[in-house]
Amino acid sequence: MVWTAERITELTRLAPHFTAEQISRRLGVTRNAVIGKSHRLGITIGQQQKSLAERQAARVAYLEAYNERRRSMPIQRPAPMPVPTIAPPSRDLSVLELEIDDCRWPITDNPPHLFCGNLKVPGLSYCPFHARRAVQ
Repeated sequence: MVWTAERITELTRLAPHFTAEQISRRLGVTRNAVIGKSHRLGITIGQQQKSLAERQAARVAYLEAYNERRRSMPIQRPAPMPVPTIAPPSRDLSVLELEIDDCRWPITDNPPHLFCGNLKVPGLSYCPFHARRAVQ
C-alpha cells in the first residue's frame, strides 16, 4: 500500500475528527496502516489532546469532588465486642492441634508452646477475651 500525497493530506484533515477505523474505511486502507502512518507523522487520531493545564484542572476538579464525597460519607465503626470479665478456660492446644477457628493466643512461653484454642471472633485470630486483651 502506497501513501500518496493526497492520502496523507486526507489523513491529516480527518485525523482530529474521526477514529482510525472510520478513516481507514474512507481511505480504503487498514486501520493499522492509518495508526502507523499517523504515528510516524506525529498526528493524533480522534479527539484532540488537551493541554497540560486542562488535564491538571480536570484532575484537581475530580479529586475535589472525590474528597467531598468521602467527607459526606458517614464513618462506620464496628460494634464493640462484648467483654468477658473472666478468662474462659483454655483448651491448651499445640500448634499442630489448632483448627482454623481456634484462638491463637499463646498460653505458655516455654516448650511445649500451647495456645488458648477457644472459638475465635470471625476476622480475628483470638477469642473475644484475648482479642480485647490484645488491643488494651
